[in-house]
Amino acid sequence: MELELFAPIARTIQNTNPIFQRRFKQFPEYGEAQRAVVYQRLERMDHELDGREFIASDRFTIADILVNYSVQAMAGSPRVSARSS
Repeated sequence: MELELFAPIARTIQNTNPIFQRRFKQFPEYGEAQRAVVYQRLERMDHELDGREFIASDRFTIADILVNYSVQAMAGSPRVSARSS
């Protein structure tokens, strides 16, 4: 579950954040398409986690850390922080 979220977040940031303009050829439309994937997966994750405190078990694990890191990275990215309507 957490890895399905990490990859599209990374692709969104890589293709939409100005910090990567000189490092990679960016494809903004692809980045925006990946943003939509992120929101779909967050909604699915929210549904699947309904009533559960942690992702992978009944305690805090690396899965929880990866999701937290991924979401925080996306939230801190200048062009990715606001959800498009």
